Amino acid sequence: MVPPTEEKVLRFLATAGLAPDDFVMESGSISLLKKFVRQDYGIGFVERGGIDEELESGTLERVRILEGSPVIEFGIGYRNRKDLSHPARAFLRLLDASENLRAAERPP
Repeated sequence: MVPPTEEKVLRFLATAGLAPDDFVMESGSISLLKKFVRQDYGIGFVERGGIDEELESGTLERVRILEGSPVIEFGIGYRNRKDLSHPARAFLRLLDASENLRAAERPP
């Protein structure tokens, strides 16, 4: 069974005419992918959060996908907010604030 995130990426790449046979390597290790990209073995498809430090230091560059970039949504579940620890509640407040910022940035 293919994980949902990988399935979404594979569908996205298929729209560009690419199939899994076109890939030289696949890895669940972001560290390994970054190492191979830094050694100029090719390009890597990773979550942006996994390369923030490298983007800031200039050791890797971001390639923007102009059209049809895949959107991967994540959810967080909990039974009862009052039963959550203080750090968990603070994290949910952070997510709420982040969503409000994104909503404000969206065009009308």
